[in-house]
Amino acid sequence: MKALMLLVFCFLLSLPLSSANSADSFLSNRTIVDLSHTYKADMPVYPGGVPFNLENLATIDQGYYINKFSTGEHVGTHIDAPSHFSATGAHVSEIPLEELVGPLVVLDLSEKAKTNPDLEVSEQDIFDWEETHGTIPAGAFVICNSGWWKKWDNPEAYLGLDSEGKLRFPGFSKKAVEFLLRERDIKGVGTDTLSTDHGSSHTFDEHHLLLGAGKINIENLTNLDKIPVLGATLVVAPLNIESGSGAPARVFAFVPKN
Repeated sequence: MKALMLLVFCFLLSLPLSSANSADSFLSNRTIVDLSHTYKADMPVYPGGVPFNLENLATIDQGYYINKFSTGEHVGTHIDAPSHFSATGAHVSEIPLEELVGPLVVLDLSEKAKTNPDLEVSEQDIFDWEETHGTIPAGAFVICNSGWWKKWDNPEAYLGLDSEGKLRFPGFSKKAVEFLLRERDIKGVGTDTLSTDHGSSHTFDEHHLLLGAGKINIENLTNLDKIPVLGATLVVAPLNIESGSGAPARVFAFVPKN
């Protein structure tokens, strides 16, 4: 976390020291939007995951306030490292910091998801976005806003379990990911759901493709109505876990005020 913040700070310092382009000007002309859920008990957890638990160890009356916590790697707002689905993929601590910062592209499919919980981001969704906003820039993070983040405080609705116990929530299709990797050289994708694969997937095609290519997934994002579809810069700050297949992350975006 400290190393990533140092990278961002150094980036700001590298800007020309003029009234228009100083680090102060950079921050004053942008809003910082938190895209991370707060870690707390009773968060929605992918079946089989280890829930977050916080235990108090001491209070101010005892001299100082301190807790301990336990959680699975893939709980709450978090990233999937390549090693999550690739035997030769990088662990969290091995991901270069440069791969955790980049342009943010948001595909707003929230209207479609209202009537289709099994929605998968398609190639056509990408083509439609580019027809209006231009080509997705290389090195971007492509985020699907399905509106699912609004269900976060209702774990049953967030998991979308149907009468057969099957998970139902949106994700990315295999063809969309193949296109983004082959034609747009993205850094990663993200969703406001439990998985970047749609809920009923049993093959996890998106995970195999994207993580196998050395990219990262970001899952359980929130506040996606507070960022534009293009123009923001995403910063992903995971816990720097040695040998980690994933990690809780503070994810935020620099959004131009104009």
